[in-house]
Amino acid sequence: MDARWMPILAATVGVLGGVGGALVGGFVANQGQEEGFKRQRAAAKQDLRIEAYADYLGTAEGFVVSYAVQPSTEAEERALEAERRALFLELFVSRARVFLVYEDAAVEKAATAVTAEVISEPTDEERQACADEEIAETPESESDVCVLNEQLADYETAGNEFLRLARQEIAETAE
Repeated sequence: MDARWMPILAATVGVLGGVGGALVGGFVANQGQEEGFKRQRAAAKQDLRIEAYADYLGTAEGFVVSYAVQPSTEAEERALEAERRALFLELFVSRARVFLVYEDAAVEKAATAVTAEVISEPTDEERQACADEEIAETPESESDVCVLNEQLADYETAGNEFLRLARQEIAETAE
């Protein structure tokens, strides 16, 4: 081989090595950036779920607790009823947000169960069970408290199941 071709051959090998290195480096950088985007998306989904689930449970709790409040005047009763109507609407709006962000169907079922317990009227069996427990001289308001306690227990069971499933799904999102 002629000596004048040696620099050209060396330059060609150098250029090919540089291009190959740039391709490999670019590929590795793109992979790293893609993984970063995936982690950011998972974190954003996790934040959305936390916010939606917390808002939903908070609204449900507010609606349930509003029935434990005993207004002392007619004006307070009207204000409380207005607040209950607003919470009732907010409950369905926040449940819709849950339905938009959940991935596990069990979370949807649990949210539906919470809503059902929150808006359910006491059954005749619940009323009768409370009436059977009461003494004949007991005021009607105490019977109402008994029915409310039964409903709160049912709501608490449904709420705890929703919370368990929501926490599980949030933890899985982070992985």
